[in-house]
Amino acid sequence: MEKKGWWYEQPLVISAIQVHVKKGSKAAFDEYVSKAGYNVEQLLHLFAPENDLMTYYEEEKHGAKLDDYLAYTEKAGIKKIVYTNTHGLSVAKSAENEKYRQIGKDGKPDYIYGIYNLACINPHGEFHKDVIKNIRGLCRHKIDGIFFDGPINRGCYCEVCQADFKKRYGHSIFEATPREFNEMRVDTLTEHLKEIYSVIKSINPEIAVYINNSALRPDVTGSNTRKVYDYVDMLGAEGGFYEPHYGIDSLWRTSAFMKRLESVIDDPLKDGKPIVNFIAANDSGVSLQLKTAGETAITYAHTLANGANVWYGFHYDVFKGMNTPAAKKAEEYNKFILDHKDLFKASASCAKVALMWSENTANYYASSVSGSDFTDAKDTGFKERGDHRVALFAFVDMFERSHILFDIVDEKNIENGEIDKYDTLVLPTVACLSDENAERIKKFVKNGGTVLGNFDVASYNEYGVFAGESKLSEVFGFKGKPTLYSCSWGSIMFKAANHPALSYVDAPQHLACFLDLKREYEKDVNVLMTAHPPMDSVYSVMPEERYPAFTERKYGKGKAYYLSGTFGETLAKRKVNAYRKTIKGLIEYVSHPVVKCDEKGLYEVSLRRQEDRFLFHIVNMTGEMERPIEKVLSLDNLHFEIDLGGFGLDKNKYTLRAIRGGKLKNLKQSGSVVSFDLDKVDEYEIVVIE
Repeated sequence: MEKKGWWYEQPLVISAIQVHVKKGSKAAFDEYVSKAGYNVEQLLHLFAPENDLMTYYEEEKHGAKLDDYLAYTEKAGIKKIVYTNTHGLSVAKSAENEKYRQIGKDGKPDYIYGIYNLACINPHGEFHKDVIKNIRGLCRHKIDGIFFDGPINRGCYCEVCQADFKKRYGHSIFEATPREFNEMRVDTLTEHLKEIYSVIKSINPEIAVYINNSALRPDVTGSNTRKVYDYVDMLGAEGGFYEPHYGIDSLWRTSAFMKRLESVIDDPLKDGKPIVNFIAANDSGVSLQLKTAGETAITYAHTLANGANVWYGFHYDVFKGMNTPAAKKAEEYNKFILDHKDLFKASASCAKVALMWSENTANYYASSVSGSDFTDAKDTGFKERGDHRVALFAFVDMFERSHILFDIVDEKNIENGEIDKYDTLVLPTVACLSDENAERIKKFVKNGGTVLGNFDVASYNEYGVFAGESKLSEVFGFKGKPTLYSCSWGSIMFKAANHPALSYVDAPQHLACFLDLKREYEKDVNVLMTAHPPMDSVYSVMPEERYPAFTERKYGKGKAYYLSGTFGETLAKRKVNAYRKTIKGLIEYVSHPVVKCDEKGLYEVSLRRQEDRFLFHIVNMTGEMERPIEKVLSLDNLHFEIDLGGFGLDKNKYTLRAIRGGKLKNLKQSGSVVSFDLDKVDEYEIVVIE
């Protein structure tokens, strides 16, 4: 059996001081890092210039300083990962060699953060060669890992990239199709990282390599999480970097990002690589404004509940921040993790519901690109299309608020047949689908699975070319060409049937979607809800015409459900509570629930399996009616029922224990189902079932 690296041995709690330390790195180690419950340290601060945010490792300049620091801190037994920048160029670095710069289509250097040039990471370019030179030197020091911040490629038009593109495609990069342009930037970045990884491992295989993966984002930075998988030892993403506006993607950001990473690593209990959640101590983009203690606790708990390791980073003076309530809360959780290492070793999700993240839809269809450190938010001009990423996070929000266990899957999971372990597949505005994956989804439903689609589901091929009709028409029962309705006022949806999926929807009518498709259907389609065409004004007389808005159809042994509009996107804008109730009722009806629990309170539940036991996580998010949450409010007397069957650990009797102070009452077991009451959940609880 191949020997696994040190990064598999125990949960990782990584300290990352992301700025220059005026008092000195050794003082920061003595007063903070060594005392705050970390077992790994990431070294940006050791090489950071005093008045610049761009930090690089340069062997000639930093080698002796690194050795001195390693010797000073060695006795503490804390692993050392060296930070180096591979995305932005400081003013000095940019002036050092103009060929380091990433060039825009206009022939001018491209910028990041408004003031720094982007680095061209083409493997034939000068910056790549400079990185390789310094990495060769770095790997000969007694370090444990290297973190590359970036790399990114927005699409470079420098002479080297122009020549590479012409060689690859036979024409100028200025004549590139969207597909060619996207492939070029992704493949260039992947080759850049591939060579770096090869050099590192040829010198010292025990050095761990990881980067800032994009996770739930289109390939706008060239960093494709699956493409780079073979050239990293851990997968990390900024699930704990919340946007200041606290949008729908921030409340559950950690959970969604970590679920996405888990979809890439295959089976965590076998050879799946560790995943890491990058948690900013501060609100993203506002270095001096730390997260509240409440949201720090929630972010840590989401991380642990989704099988991830912790990275916690200060972006301003650590000596001013380390005694704040937020930092003390992080320290509390750090020490809890290290005191319970066995609970946070590899585990696998027990969810039976899968929510699809479609890279193809994100790249070739979506109406918006999310903002990040690496790319500004921008509108691509598709005014009558849905927005897959917004839709996905809206479904995440509905699932979490309804306490539904779910995983996130992508095209590769469908190709590999991994969706067969789920009973329900949800396609949130998944417009782009290959013929092969359409056939796999048909087979999934024929064999007894349930699929939920919406709006223009599967109406485009994997590269965004209109297919003429949905590739899943046969499954949903579509006939002919649909009519598109766009309504800024909002139409109305009406209950058309008494159906278990609508059991929680208490109002007979509610807001319909802003974009909607009127379709014709096969005779065997069951109409659950209808809608009417748009009105000129909310004061207009409501039209009498109705068309199907929520439908059900048997297909083989399974069922297909369809929502005709941009369901998730409308929820994100208008917060229609009936939408969540519709999804809650549907999922409870079609999917055998692994966990049943009380409706009261805002909390996430997660059931994960280790080799010989289950771990049931409850993350409490109940707080003030505004963000950020300052203080989490305790939930009392929650009831849970968990079906542990079908996971290969069936036992005649299970023992249960709560780890974080809760008391279990009324324990019962009937076959594979265990039930219990929990007297309270403060911020976070773990129930061990073995």
